[in-house]
Amino acid sequence: MMPRGDEDRRALRELFEHPEQWEKTRANIDVLAYTDLNLKHDFKDDELRCWFLKMKEGKLKLAMEVGTLKSWGTTGEKTFTAERKNWEHLQSLGADLYAIALDEPLCCGRDSLRMPDEYALARNG
Repeated sequence: MMPRGDEDRRALRELFEHPEQWEKTRANIDVLAYTDLNLKHDFKDDELRCWFLKMKEGKLKLAMEVGTLKSWGTTGEKTFTAERKNWEHLQSLGADLYAIALDEPLCCGRDSLRMPDEYALARNG
C-alpha cells in the first residue's frame, strides 16, 4: 500500500497516529511504500523513528520509491550518490528497507531531460 502524498502528507501520519481507523486495511497488507524524499522533507526524525519501530513490531515491511533519473541526477549513479545519505539516515532511524521502486525513469528521461527512451535504459543502471 502506498498512501497519498498530498494534503500535507496527512495519510501516512494518520496511519500511525490513529491505527484503530485502518485495522481492516492493515490486516490485508504487509508492505507500506512511500517516497524517500517525502520521508526526508515532511516528517521529523522522532516521528519516523517511532513509526519504523511500530512497523517492525507489526511486521509491516517498508518499500521506498526512489529517484533514478532526475533533472538534478542525469544518470542512475548520480541520483544514487545524491540520495544515498538520505537512505542511510532513514536506516539509522530504524527503516528496514524491503523493496525499492524506481520513480518513473522513462518519463523523466522523456519529459524532464528531453532524451530518447534509450537514454533512460542506458543510464539507469
